[in-house]
Amino acid sequence: MIRCQLENVWRYLFVLLCSTFAATLATSQLVPYLPLEAVENWGAGPAAVGISLSIVPAVCVVFTPICAIACESFERFHILSLSLFLLTASLCVLSAASSILAADVALSIQGICSAAVSTITLSSASVILPQNMALFVGLREAALGLGNVAGPLIGGFLYETGGMHLSCICFAGGILLLTMTVIRMNCRTEAIVPSAPVQDTERLETPLCSSREKTPKKLFGPKLMLLLVSHCVSAVLASIASGLMLPILALEARDAFSAGPGLSGAVVAASSAIYVVLSPLLGLMADRTAGHLVLLCGGCLLCSASLSLAAPPYFVARGSKAHLACFTIGNSAMGAASAAALVPILPHLVGSVPFTERRMQLKISGLCAMMFSLGDVLGPSAGGLAYKHIGFQATFFLAAAAMFAWAICLAAMAALGLLPWRSAALPGPSELDGGCPSGPEEGLSAEAPADERSRSGGLD
Repeated sequence: MIRCQLENVWRYLFVLLCSTFAATLATSQLVPYLPLEAVENWGAGPAAVGISLSIVPAVCVVFTPICAIACESFERFHILSLSLFLLTASLCVLSAASSILAADVALSIQGICSAAVSTITLSSASVILPQNMALFVGLREAALGLGNVAGPLIGGFLYETGGMHLSCICFAGGILLLTMTVIRMNCRTEAIVPSAPVQDTERLETPLCSSREKTPKKLFGPKLMLLLVSHCVSAVLASIASGLMLPILALEARDAFSAGPGLSGAVVAASSAIYVVLSPLLGLMADRTAGHLVLLCGGCLLCSASLSLAAPPYFVARGSKAHLACFTIGNSAMGAASAAALVPILPHLVGSVPFTERRMQLKISGLCAMMFSLGDVLGPSAGGLAYKHIGFQATFFLAAAAMFAWAICLAAMAALGLLPWRSAALPGPSELDGGCPSGPEEGLSAEAPADERSRSGGLD
């Protein structure tokens, strides 16, 4: 029975990861060619392009709390299926767009879908045992990165082959097939724990607490609250740094290197590929070593230095091989820094809340998603405005400054001890704020029956 329940858990989470991949794919495939399409065919400027790229995260900020409330009232599977259908429809609208306004309408629909998928995915992390939560977060970030790898690469190639119409129609067909697969699997939330009694469910989901009475009344102490605030600041800075470059990647590739959307798509894909590789690895090592603290600070500083050097003509000649190398290294280091900074933190936040506090888990998930979206709103808008009124050098330096500030913030988090330097498992409330016991002497005792101990084991 327990193995069947755990198989249902991973089956459900696999559907969520596929949905995350689809939502990211639909948005990231626009990065290589939307600025060129808007500037050359629709008569829009870089500032308008930056605002258009900010629409998806802006709508996410507005609709994330609405989606969190909807998850409490409606079946998550129905919300997920509807979101994927709307995502397909938005790509069909975008394929027929002939103005920047029509594209903004389609991007608004994509923002609603992305808000629903991200909220459902983050809140569903509560069904994972604490010792596996970092791995799940790493897999989720890998799904996001994989969408950012495949989207720009395939989108740039399809645009050069048949224009925006071909690219959007092909992606709409792929996401529609994925939607049919999700409906076919029919993974409902109730199927995670089919018929387990309440006490067995608690042992399965919250092995750190042996009973409801030992669940802490105070979920967040000062240390956890400071970690939450620091994580929000890090999320905003990370999103701003990466979002600043989005409106100008395609334009800079055209003007400096005389290249088409394929080059900008390859640069974005290189950054995301590093993110995909590092996210699961850092999710596994986050509980066993402090190496991720070194990686995150080093990655941020490397990205800041590379982007500063890539701002010609102050350091390297525009259009030279050195310019292309710094341009690629800076964006690639951004992917490495993002993985090292974001993956180890979120499991500590989600794992600190007991499984019985579902409303609090939804609030934390919604807040984290809103912070990422807020940075994605500010980044492209500021990047487009800086590119239009000041020049491309200003955009590079702003991204470098954001990465440097992010490095300082993360170093401060490590110095204050908000993230443990070494631990065998993710901390529960007892380790951080005096919550329920996690050791064998007060939790599940070592003398407990074998079948009872097997119920509290990790996911196989």
